Amino acid sequence: AAALRIPRDDFRTFIALHEVTHAFEFEAHPWLRPHFAQLVSESVEQLAADSSGLMGRLRDAIGGGEGHWLERIMTPRQLATFQRTQALMSLLEGYSNHVMNEAGARILPNFAELHDRFERRGERRGALERVILRVTGLDLKMEQYAAGERFVDGVLERRGREFLNQVWERPENLPSLDEIRSPEAWIARIEGSIEGDAR
Repeated sequence: AAALRIPRDDFRTFIALHEVTHAFEFEAHPWLRPHFAQLVSESVEQLAADSSGLMGRLRDAIGGGEGHWLERIMTPRQLATFQRTQALMSLLEGYSNHVMNEAGARILPNFAELHDRFERRGERRGALERVILRVTGLDLKMEQYAAGERFVDGVLERRGREFLNQVWERPENLPSLDEIRSPEAWIARIEGSIEGDAR
């Protein structure tokens, strides 16, 4: 709050809106918590069980290639689980950001300025901080917020809130990482499943 020159009470309200939405996401949809826990458990088990060749993959990853370096050190099986986890986290973060922005605009008089400063905080990061984010993988977390928010906004713009909220009905309705990047693909799949159920 001090670094962004934002009043602390407003900043706390801004963040609390985001975190309370997470609590709602998990409490309102009983299948979500065990599903998320299972994904995390699978990721940990796969990383622990299949560490052979890790040093070679790490050398190759550092040398460059497609995707994030963390993704390049994973086996195809590990990567598939990781991407399912990333997609869910992007949805959770994007949905929470959307609610935070919608509610914040109604209850915080200076919301627009607060939001602008918060969104532009990345522009002030120095080269060393950006390197640290990349090395630790925290830059993936930052991208989750942005990608998830684009997905939520994209679905809302095209089909509205009632359609978007089908994402919480069952695990099969969760978007893949490719669908997070392409809301139209998720919309088409969900509309296809609705038509299939109607038959």
